[in-house]
Amino acid sequence: SGSTIGPSRVVVPNEIKLLEPKETIECMVGIDFSSASDRDGSFHAKLEIKFGSGGVPVDIKPSIGDVLLPCNRSVAEFDSATSRMHGFNRVETKCSLVDSEDLEARIVSRIALSRVGKWQDGNLRLVGALPASSDPVYVLVKHGEGKIIVYCDHALVVNSVMNSLKRAVSTTT
Repeated sequence: SGSTIGPSRVVVPNEIKLLEPKETIECMVGIDFSSASDRDGSFHAKLEIKFGSGGVPVDIKPSIGDVLLPCNRSVAEFDSATSRMHGFNRVETKCSLVDSEDLEARIVSRIALSRVGKWQDGNLRLVGALPASSDPVYVLVKHGEGKIIVYCDHALVVNSVMNSLKRAVSTTT
């Protein structure tokens, strides 16, 4: 479909070519997509992992949370921006949260967000920027209340990021 953005470049480590039969390796694969997008599900890379006389097809479809870019905000900028976002620009949910020590690590391992300031009064502020527009995505975790709030000017983004957050922080994960 015309809304799918494919890779312009895929980079794999050179060591893969040196593997002997039955040897394995864990590695990172770098994928540059041909353009940026703020739409969830718009990136798609099809690869084939070859071995011996066969191969395995692999589809890589990163979520919008996977492709957020670094974004710097002060606590005051975060609070000012989020206080103006209502309606479709804000999604809130209550959920059972893991211990606060582990919470930030679990979130940033699943979603490309950066902390804003320090933990304050049991609140964790996180932010990332959309890849095409650079518009910020704000996340406020109210640990004591078991509440997560996602804010963004793009209504579809808040739902996608919230779904990823719920999977990352739930005690049942």
